[in-house]
Amino acid sequence: LVAVVACVVPAISLTTYFNLGTPQLANGVAAIDPSAEPPIDQATVDAMVAQLEQRLVEHPDSAEGWLLLGRTYMALGRFDEAVPALARARELVGDTPQLLLQYADALAMADGGRIGDEVRALVSRVLELEPENVAALWLAGLGAAEAGERKQALDYLRQAQAISARNGTPKAEVEAAIRELEAVM
Repeated sequence: LVAVVACVVPAISLTTYFNLGTPQLANGVAAIDPSAEPPIDQATVDAMVAQLEQRLVEHPDSAEGWLLLGRTYMALGRFDEAVPALARARELVGDTPQLLLQYADALAMADGGRIGDEVRALVSRVLELEPENVAALWLAGLGAAEAGERKQALDYLRQAQAISARNGTPKAEVEAAIRELEAVM
């Protein structure tokens, strides 16, 4: 199921991007009838990725294209390739919280899940822009815990927990991480 989702999601995104020429549709703004699309195999996905890569050679200033390529690489588990694509999107778009988080995620995944200094700097930038961004607080907490800064990690995670509860979307992962950190303190 994971392999099917990993292949189908980017393929549908790429198909929508190329056929309709409206990248917003690939982000889920409009519904796509799955029965209208034939099953997509790996060769088709690879061809679509190659087509997008070629389009970006011809139009290197397409922020939407670089973002789509980075997201596609992430969905395909090609983290090392996602990093430069998302870095290019950042150059074109600037520091937007969602893009910074995707870029930080790509960097971490390319480094085997490690939340290094560059990832922590990106997450800090997100928190400057959106102090109540739960995903950024979560990553900041994980990064602090990884660096041995348990008190700081708990502060970030408790803040994420409070915001999630206030929004009515409690996060079990945050609560589990808090319990785990409290147990070792």
